[in-house]
Amino acid sequence: MINKNYLVLLAFALFQFSCENFVEVELADDEPQLVVNSFFNADSALKVSVTTNKLISTFNHNFETVENAVVELYQNHQNSGLLSNAGLGNYRFSDRLSDVTGTIYSLKVKAPGFETAEATEIMPPKPDITSFTNDPATGNSGSMYKSYKVKLTLKDIAEKTNFYFIRGWLIDKNNRKWPIYFSLNNNLGQFSPRSTASSEMYLFNDKSFNGQSAQLDLGPIQVYIPTDDAYSIAIELANTTESYYDYQYSVKKQVETTPVFGPESKPVSNNIKNGLGVFAIYNPATSTFNVK
Repeated sequence: MINKNYLVLLAFALFQFSCENFVEVELADDEPQLVVNSFFNADSALKVSVTTNKLISTFNHNFETVENAVVELYQNHQNSGLLSNAGLGNYRFSDRLSDVTGTIYSLKVKAPGFETAEATEIMPPKPDITSFTNDPATGNSGSMYKSYKVKLTLKDIAEKTNFYFIRGWLIDKNNRKWPIYFSLNNNLGQFSPRSTASSEMYLFNDKSFNGQSAQLDLGPIQVYIPTDDAYSIAIELANTTESYYDYQYSVKKQVETTPVFGPESKPVSNNIKNGLGVFAIYNPATSTFNVK
């Protein structure tokens, strides 16, 4: 018999921070499923989190990690090998990945007692940034605070709908980085998963400028500089996939629903076959400038 059950899905970190999202899906009673989450690009190690789903009625957020999974990566349908177990349900593939547009990435996750969870994504093209400017903004509140207005021009590819996100980082001399909150002063149908006035990330698609150029106006970007050491600001614009865009949009809708478990609650988007979660890829272009 199929019943509607509320489940808690341990989602991957949106900005390299952990979070929990609530999911409503239809499952057979007590049916276990793998929860697979990964968001990656070619410049960083592929990391995959593997846990199991849980009934919300347990009121226990200690998700069971899967330590005996076999996680395989495929590139263009060729087996690239197994991911190593890094502990706590995390698996890692340290070899550099290809950022060639159109590269097909597939993931297969096997574990005793579960169906094999699978997902496939295709590497999108790197964004074409044709101009980038940064200017100091007025209103700096003290010598430790620096503000900038940033503008960049994105030349879109005239094809099927493209999906983008933009975010910023403050980086110190040791390459440690912290997310920057800012506003995106455009009308591109953008949204922030956190639904705040300023955010660490905005997502949008190219429906309003398909095949044309769009100027993105960010700011003011204000950062706190605690020491005299060298700092820089990196603005990352990435072409991502529809699955990640849909995932973040569904998370936004879940957060905005009151109550979260009311009749208006919508399921969080999922692109894992025989499982839950999201396997998503992005191709970034990063512009960096020094904080003076």
